Amino acid sequence: MVNIDGRLSRKRPADGRAITPALLSDGLMILDGFWIVLSALATKFVLYFELATSDAPSTRHLAVALITSALTLIIFRRRRLYEIDEIVEPTGRIREVLQGFISAVALTLALGFLLKVSDSFSRIWLVTWVSICGLGLLLIHSLSAGLLNRIDSRGMLARRIVIYGVSGRTVELLRRLSLAPSKYSVLGIFDDVSPGNAPCAVNGGLEDLVRLCRSQPVDEIILSLSTLEEERFKAVLERLSELPIAVRFCPPFSNIAEYAKGFVRHQGITLIEVFDPPLRAWDLVIKRTEDIVIGALALILFSIPLSLAAIAIKLESRGPAFFRQERQGFNGQRIRVWKLRTMKVVETGASIVQATKYDPRITRVGKFLRKTSLDELPQLLNVLRGEMSLVGPRPYAINHDEAFKDHLPSFIKRYKIKPGMTGWAQVNGLRGEISSEGDLRTRLEYDLFYLEHWSIWFDLKVLGLTPLYGFVNRNAY
Repeated sequence: MVNIDGRLSRKRPADGRAITPALLSDGLMILDGFWIVLSALATKFVLYFELATSDAPSTRHLAVALITSALTLIIFRRRRLYEIDEIVEPTGRIREVLQGFISAVALTLALGFLLKVSDSFSRIWLVTWVSICGLGLLLIHSLSAGLLNRIDSRGMLARRIVIYGVSGRTVELLRRLSLAPSKYSVLGIFDDVSPGNAPCAVNGGLEDLVRLCRSQPVDEIILSLSTLEEERFKAVLERLSELPIAVRFCPPFSNIAEYAKGFVRHQGITLIEVFDPPLRAWDLVIKRTEDIVIGALALILFSIPLSLAAIAIKLESRGPAFFRQERQGFNGQRIRVWKLRTMKVVETGASIVQATKYDPRITRVGKFLRKTSLDELPQLLNVLRGEMSLVGPRPYAINHDEAFKDHLPSFIKRYKIKPGMTGWAQVNGLRGEISSEGDLRTRLEYDLFYLEHWSIWFDLKVLGLTPLYGFVNRNAY
């Protein structure tokens, strides 16, 4: 991680807040669904001691519990009972919780009556389960309301906001956000052309804002410009597009809103959506889980080939079997990636010469390792450390990144997510030396397509294609 003064820190950069309102909301929903099913089966077991058997009645009770659970969650969501503002109500909207659950039970009973299966269930079980389950839901929502009130009152869920631009709208925006200090935390106000008699304190310019966003977590950047000079606005957007942070635009006049594609509202102020981070909330949790589980299994699976490769390297030439090179990681932070040595020299400095065909620096063992991409396998350690991901844009040497950005400024957008061991570009045959701007542009298009269309299924597709198309390629040397 790069500190605000530009020094390299050994602390791993965070790619998002561990606890977000979306995760808490979804967590409560999952807890409700789990409790409804668990209470149904537990009541059946206690009353009849039949849960351990595989008889049909137990299966029917499970089906009823799942249907009731699904209906309850649908009703709760329609009544906005999983929105943080509603959960933190003093009573957690207890009456709404009870009414929603009873409505779900009534719909389940009506369905059972229509299908003529209601006689298959004990009335004692039904009354006992509904009573226990209803009380449990009330308790869950009451405790959740108390817990989230404490978290909210300490500002732990506050959106961390940075504002760029000083205008009359900025003052009004600050006033509105200050009305809810537990929900919004303004980290700074920045502007490059603010007037001398600015109505609020300015903490620096655009580059200062970018440094702040790279040195600490920021949830949202709000653009509040007094005028819309095309060139300046375009330059600001180009710079902010490099950050994995949501960017909103607070229009200086209201009628611009009708041309926007999306809006968000903060305390009655309408903001136009400009950029969103590629991965948010559960996306980050799912992708990190994927990296840990598959990465750990892959490290175990490839431990013997890695050991044999390391021995072969040591036998062929002097020098370390493993070494680390500095790369650019998530949000432009510096990371050090592990590699197997494939050359007679170890290049880890600021200037690394890209390998070419018939490169005399490459050893015989190294040629095989590079051809099959086995030299990249130690990066599984970077994946488990959270510095890289299994799937994502491939990282390049720092000096290569700088040169690529000079030819194609939008190249830096690749780092809005963690770099990957393999990627969509690699399984489409784009490996090895970048010999032209057209080649660079094509790789960037594949990487940005991955960012825009990410899903767990997309990741699994890339991982599945990697042994077929990503490991061996005639352009890899």
